[in-house]
Amino acid sequence: MTIRQKVLLAEPDKELSASLSAMLFKHGYEVLPVVSGEEAMRMATSHCPEIILLELELPDMNGIQVLDSVREWSLQPIIMLSEQTEEQIVAETLEHCADDYVVKPVRELELLARMQAAI
Repeated sequence: MTIRQKVLLAEPDKELSASLSAMLFKHGYEVLPVVSGEEAMRMATSHCPEIILLELELPDMNGIQVLDSVREWSLQPIIMLSEQTEEQIVAETLEHCADDYVVKPVRELELLARMQAAI
């Protein structure tokens, strides 16, 4: 039996979440999908994923707030996902100790490589 690494996927777009979940599952990951920042913080605590993929713009809070909250108690790798490409926004997330920043639409091989590098 192969043990799959857990990925917490905080993505409010249900179609994108389903697509990313299927792709990650195909590559051997167990995916824990959530749609809000509150859910992401709760699942990060209760399920201890190996990595967190965190959308910058969640319906209930900014992803940076989730990032800061998780960083208070954990060094789990966190990759921010966003359609925003502005240098200032990317820099801000990295200053808040995100491990990486991936621009959507996500390219499969790039995301997988960045995840492996972070883990």
